[in-house]
Amino acid sequence: METSIIIFIIGNAMNIWFITMKDGKDIADFAVDYGTKKGANYIEARYVDSRDEGYTTRNGALIGGGIVNTQGIAIRVLADGGIGFCSTAKLEKDHVKKAIELAIKMAKASKRKEPIIFSEEDVVKTKWSTPVKQNIADISDEEKIKFVYDLDKTLVSQDYGESLVTRTLMLNLNDVKKYIHNSEGSQIESEKSLIFFYTFNTAKGTLGTEQRFNGMGGSMGWEWFEEENIVEKVICKRDETWSD
Repeated sequence: METSIIIFIIGNAMNIWFITMKDGKDIADFAVDYGTKKGANYIEARYVDSRDEGYTTRNGALIGGGIVNTQGIAIRVLADGGIGFCSTAKLEKDHVKKAIELAIKMAKASKRKEPIIFSEEDVVKTKWSTPVKQNIADISDEEKIKFVYDLDKTLVSQDYGESLVTRTLMLNLNDVKKYIHNSEGSQIESEKSLIFFYTFNTAKGTLGTEQRFNGMGGSMGWEWFEEENIVEKVICKRDETWSD
């Protein structure tokens, strides 16, 4: 049996420690206040906390998988009629200050003949999240990997299973928390849960081989697989493709 290795990567090259959502909101609020004091006519701070998880099997063997957590803040400013943008994954105040100052410098350096003027919009303060019954993070790694293993076995057990000489199954999970605050007073907090499943299979028949890539996705929690009948859809897609 082929030996499988799973590697988990937690962190990123720019920022090796993580802050809470509350701290992320605090740093975004700080950024708006600091940018206004430094002369920005408008400033928008967007804090993002992303968790990406994925598992891939080939012919029933796990060939890769892991979790990557990333955080950062993006700054957009309007100053002297120009727009500047800067971002950083280093969330200490000193680094955020430098990002804001750079964005303001870029905006002013543009020296536009016709200044950019934003339209007037209502101030919005709201919070929303993807309706989730089973949080992806609450499902164990073992259960997620087992799901992919079991689906591969189900494919092999079909009457066309022997023709699938190469089976690649990919499970991708994404949870993104965002907080946006601008100098007009709008504050929007969100959490989005996305789940995707891909198959890339090669079938061999009497006349040669055929390949097919198929992808499905939804904005739900782990319940997506059952409520959307994903296993049945994967099997039917394969049946439609390889039955001839």
